[in-house]
Amino acid sequence: MYVKGTKGKAGPKSRSFVRVANDNVIVQAMKPARFTNGTIIRLREMNGKKCDARVAIDGIPFKRAYLCNLAEDKLSSLPVRKGSFDVPCRALGLATVLLEL
Repeated sequence: MYVKGTKGKAGPKSRSFVRVANDNVIVQAMKPARFTNGTIIRLREMNGKKCDARVAIDGIPFKRAYLCNLAEDKLSSLPVRKGSFDVPCRALGLATVLLEL
């Protein structure tokens, strides 16, 4: 969807139900979890800087979030506050999160 921007130029209008507060972290993938009723989110740190990424989710009624490995084994619980949670991200690393419904 495009909306009219300044000076008559059309610009893209972004609509997303996943928001990452850190500019150096992107959502690489989302998919249904293989072994539980939930959703997997994969994040990638892009600037070579270790950080904690604040992720906010709208539209997925999850109750718990877990840091996982690529095989979707739970490694640690991530505290959830008002639909958001912090994910530890290694420099240039991949982080996998399981959202349990």
